[in-house]
Amino acid sequence: MCIRDRGTFLEYPQPGFERVSEIQGHDEFWERRQSDPWNRADTAAFLRARLLDLFLGDWDRHRGQWRWARVPDERFLQPLAEDRDQVFCDFEGLAMTAARATGAQLVTFDPDYPSIDDGTQNGWDLDRFLLTDLDRAEWMRVAREAQKRLTDEVIEQGLRRLPPEYYALVGTDLAMILRVRRDGLVAHAEHYYDYLAKKVDVHGSNQSDLATIRYLDDPKIEVQISLIDEKEPYYSRRFAKDETDEVRIYLHGGDNRVVVEGEDRVGIKIHIIGGDGPDVVETSERTDVELWDFEGENQVVGDVRVHSSPYRDPGLRRPNEDVPWVPSRDFGRSVKPLALFGYHPDAGLIMGAGVDVTHYGFREY
Repeated sequence: MCIRDRGTFLEYPQPGFERVSEIQGHDEFWERRQSDPWNRADTAAFLRARLLDLFLGDWDRHRGQWRWARVPDERFLQPLAEDRDQVFCDFEGLAMTAARATGAQLVTFDPDYPSIDDGTQNGWDLDRFLLTDLDRAEWMRVAREAQKRLTDEVIEQGLRRLPPEYYALVGTDLAMILRVRRDGLVAHAEHYYDYLAKKVDVHGSNQSDLATIRYLDDPKIEVQISLIDEKEPYYSRRFAKDETDEVRIYLHGGDNRVVVEGEDRVGIKIHIIGGDGPDVVETSERTDVELWDFEGENQVVGDVRVHSSPYRDPGLRRPNEDVPWVPSRDFGRSVKPLALFGYHPDAGLIMGAGVDVTHYGFREY
């Protein structure tokens, strides 16, 4: 069961909608973000929208289902969610259960949330690009605020907008499921934060950037990125060892400079991925920083390991030509059961079972 948009008219917002002065399609948004990092999304608003996706069971939220609105008095672009055709999605039945057991992304709409992989992977390209500047405190603040807004009255009013005939069939059950999912939203949101925080992608721009990495006494590291001729960073976040194993900083284009301050007493691996321009990396202390760059006239000062061999994507997924700055999957693992059935005239009936485990690491498969 999925609430799909067949036979449904959807409003297509244009400038003027809700005071919006400009709307960017997803291709334009991504391209302009690379040329101007201040053309950025309101990540707290985007997280709020993503939590609503999880709450409603809408697992198919790839970048093609978002546009970005410029609203007066809002510094950053506001997300416009579109193509809401997988709400309350429930792939039920014996065949779907069997397919789900082999690793198929077939969610069910139950009081318990599906696995993080099944519920979020279609949105990883956006989530891992946009949500990496939110620390745990901000993430949980947004989650608690979203939970507070989803009152029993709001849930009931929303369900009453279903066709009366359909509400009579499923309204009571849906209300019960939504209330339970609402109550568990904060815990599930924190689970997703932990999942994303393990290995974090930080993206610069195609302008000349200054990336500053500071080892703090907490122990934490602070990563800030600004345009090289500006003081205000367009990216800033602190990472703690008990949350994060690796930080990957993608410099992209431009003549970039990376400054590492302090000595590594934290233990978080830092990968710096250079672009096609000349990049400079400077550190004066012992660090766990590696530079991956085979293009441009690069300079390294201090304790930095350099990888200068041309890069070939080790993954099996074809690189995405629309968004080349989104790497193949390089975090986590997938586990799938295997089954073998056959017949041989000597051995007779053959049955077997096993498991397939795939590990995805930084530039390894």
